[in-house]
Amino acid sequence: MRCWSRSAIITIAVSTTCALALTGCGLATKQPTVAPLKPGPITTNNDDRRCDAPGADGKPPVFLPSAPVTELLITDNKVGTGLPIRRDSEFSANFIGCGQHTRQQFESSWDIGEPGTFAIKTSIAGWAKGLLGMRVGGRRTLTIPGALGYGPNPASPDIKPNETLVYVIDLVSVKRPPNPKVLAAVMERGKPTIALPIKSSTDIVVTDDIVGTGPAVKAESTVLAHYLGVGATTRAEFLSSWALGHPIEFQIKTLSLTSWAQSLVGMRVGGRRTVVLPGTFAYGDHPPDPKIKPNETLIIIVDLIQIT
Repeated sequence: MRCWSRSAIITIAVSTTCALALTGCGLATKQPTVAPLKPGPITTNNDDRRCDAPGADGKPPVFLPSAPVTELLITDNKVGTGLPIRRDSEFSANFIGCGQHTRQQFESSWDIGEPGTFAIKTSIAGWAKGLLGMRVGGRRTLTIPGALGYGPNPASPDIKPNETLVYVIDLVSVKRPPNPKVLAAVMERGKPTIALPIKSSTDIVVTDDIVGTGPAVKAESTVLAHYLGVGATTRAEFLSSWALGHPIEFQIKTLSLTSWAQSLVGMRVGGRRTVVLPGTFAYGDHPPDPKIKPNETLIIIVDLIQIT
């Protein structure tokens, strides 16, 4: 299993392919931006492992210093404009790592074809210190002394003990854990109970059972939420994150029910909202689930935990 894909919502699948950048951690301190390193001599003839030349699909060159470094060096090749990485962040990035002594590439997401997913708190110390404050859309070069890399016991035979490492990292996305107080409140209130039958209506009915106090959902938002959907006639659950045992992250604009998506706009984090969708605003004559009858009214209750 590749480690690059995010799992259902909270956990990150990690395989040996990406274990290199995930082992070890260190206290984070602010580091200065330094001038780009000059390329050192290249001694390998294996084009796939050369660190001085770009590859396909945007793979960047890696310039290696001619001697090991004793301090972490940070170069912002491109400053991003998106969310910054914090100590509690999980993030997705494309990266290439090369050894200063071996002049060899030892890992690269560009060769896999998709970015890796990581957490600052489980990264090597050089990443944990060097990536703080980096913003989505940016490219950063980290030159990491052996003590902040893998030390005397590297995780790969391609890395020498205490070897200086050079990483070029493109930050794709940043994810922060939900507010623990909001998550605890949602979990304490638990799975909602839907009172049936409901009053019939030909219009969409939106009710804020609990008004949240956090940021409001926008049409382009990605959210983390618990939800429950029940058919007004069958009383069958056709949609439930509660049955899965964890909240789900989704983009508002990708919901198959556009009327439900529109009904969530303006909802605030921490709130609970009930949306009643008459059949004409739901699935009409052709519902995708046998649990839903044609033109059945649907009731969906959403607990909003986070706008990610």
